Amino acid sequence: MLLTLLASAALAASQQPPTSGGKGSAIHGQVRQAGSQIPIADVEVVVECGAKSDHEKTDEQGRYRSEELPRGLCTVRISHHGLERERRVVSGAAGTEPQIDFWLPVPGQISGRVLGEHDEPRAGVRVMLFERAVVLGSAKYSVRGGGQTDASGEYTIPGVAPNRSLTLLALPAASNDPPAPNLPDDPAKRQAIDSLAFYPGSPQADGAMPIRLQPGEQRVAVDIHLERTKTLCVSGTVESAGKPVPADLRLVNRQLEAAGGVGFALGATAKAGPNGQFTICGVSAGAYKLIGYQRGVEGETAFYGSLDIELSDRDLQNLRVLPDFMMPLAGTAVWDADATNQEPMKLNVSLSPWNGVVIANVGHELRQAISVPGKFRWPELRRDAFRPTLGGLTGFVYVKSMTYGGHDLRHELLRVGEAFEGSELKIVLGVDGGKISIAAVDDKGGPLPDMTILVSPDGAAPATITDELVEGVTDKDGFFVTGALAPGRYRVLVRTESADRSPESLPSLAQALASGEAVELAPKSLRDVRIAVR
Repeated sequence: MLLTLLASAALAASQQPPTSGGKGSAIHGQVRQAGSQIPIADVEVVVECGAKSDHEKTDEQGRYRSEELPRGLCTVRISHHGLERERRVVSGAAGTEPQIDFWLPVPGQISGRVLGEHDEPRAGVRVMLFERAVVLGSAKYSVRGGGQTDASGEYTIPGVAPNRSLTLLALPAASNDPPAPNLPDDPAKRQAIDSLAFYPGSPQADGAMPIRLQPGEQRVAVDIHLERTKTLCVSGTVESAGKPVPADLRLVNRQLEAAGGVGFALGATAKAGPNGQFTICGVSAGAYKLIGYQRGVEGETAFYGSLDIELSDRDLQNLRVLPDFMMPLAGTAVWDADATNQEPMKLNVSLSPWNGVVIANVGHELRQAISVPGKFRWPELRRDAFRPTLGGLTGFVYVKSMTYGGHDLRHELLRVGEAFEGSELKIVLGVDGGKISIAAVDDKGGPLPDMTILVSPDGAAPATITDELVEGVTDKDGFFVTGALAPGRYRVLVRTESADRSPESLPSLAQALASGEAVELAPKSLRDVRIAVR
């Protein structure tokens, strides 16, 4: 009976947009290590209640507090070294203060050395730890830690999230200095340099060996071997409207584009003066994207141009970096044909560049406030890949479809310019969604807090299973309530580990979900599910 009452209260609150609760309505909590109960500082906390979004970090005692929240269903998300947790809670009237605590598994540690071709130690090499995942059919790398080698070539990366598919990258420092005046023209006569290497020593990301730690594991002797390679240079001019222009330049390794803005930040840099000329040296062979840009002033569209290049055994000269072709993108947001007498809804639609490059005043603001039903438009966007997201959905409203030309953006990235001419970003919202309230209990019926909940459409294929996967964590009463989902049949899985979204793990993830509890979700319903974990 108590389980039903709690779930019904959460559903009732979630059907209405949050309203002002007055000064004093707040949510607070603490983040600690599981088992040891040690507080964890500097955990990123996001509290979202309707249109209000607070960003906090836990203090030395692992505590956080978000104030002056509107009434209604709120979501609290935390993130720390790749470990993410999410809970929903109803914020009450002024003066009430729900407490939402989180427990994270004990982190591990990775240590080793970076060595040259003859096992000599390499000092000053940056070592980066990435988590690998598949997002909308594309590989994505997220930074989960890093370090730098000392004089003995040794590195240590603490705070490593357990039960994750990780990879290490050793990245020798990029040369951002002008080329030496006596640099030989023949690359074969120049001093060799170290090339980047994925653990244990592959120059290619697909040759990397995955690393997975158990909670609290101290993995040692994780050594990375570097190869020596020729020093290469690229040179050319930046031009706009047939004239040279000054610009900043960045040479980004194409393998690191999956790391978003981090890949951009790690690229070698140079500046083109008023004559538009540039030279970048100290680069090893490989595939790169050469980006030229200007940071514009308010009201002015800045320059942005890019060029894909391949370096093999010789320099590239006389390159021309020209402005990328910009094009408009129009869109519509409508209710599903079955929706009648639906009140207009205010939402936000955002476009996140897949390569993470967001430069002031290149194109236009990538976030727009829209009204449903209604139209929206970006006057200029670069031809690039973006991930669209929609914020502000309430009640039983869900994204029924999101398309661009013939592309289903629930499973693909939005690639501006790759659809037929005149294609729009079309968003169709359904109003007949349902929600699933999951109660995780032990073999005696007691609530199980901090259990991972995975919800997926039944029969989802491994290649697309992460696109519609819902992941959350049970609260102190063992509950988790999903957001609005399309009516249909779902599988619900309760376990201690979060989902591994790495490419090699998708088949096993699909198999595990196929064995989960089958749940039929009717339109505009709250489906109560009680799952015993033994």
